[in-house]
Amino acid sequence: MQWSDEWIGLRYAEGARGPHAFDCLGLFIALQKARHGREIPDPACSIQQAVRRRVVAGMKASGDWLPVDRPEAGDALLFRVGRHAVHVGYCLGPRLMLHTEREGPGSVIEDFTFEPWRARLNGVFRFNA
Repeated sequence: MQWSDEWIGLRYAEGARGPHAFDCLGLFIALQKARHGREIPDPACSIQQAVRRRVVAGMKASGDWLPVDRPEAGDALLFRVGRHAVHVGYCLGPRLMLHTEREGPGSVIEDFTFEPWRARLNGVFRFNA
């Protein structure tokens, strides 16, 4: 059994922060804490609302998260939905991510180098320790 097994199949709920349901931002924040001991500031809203409030842009501009070319475990994967980056996945390695989305079956592991994810990838960001 891998550590990620306990994070698969968790129900999606808008604005949820766990432990039995998450939205994509809530899951990312929880994984950062569980896997890396990082206390990521929670804007207490969905990622769509965080983008509208410019929280995501502020996180990137603050220097806490730096853009990188080669994804590694723990990185933030930002994806566009329409014109805006409003979905985040937790990178498990060079190809895989753990994430959840409204239309999905709950939290899943997927290959973000395949469609539809590859075309929607807006950037890879690493915590600047």
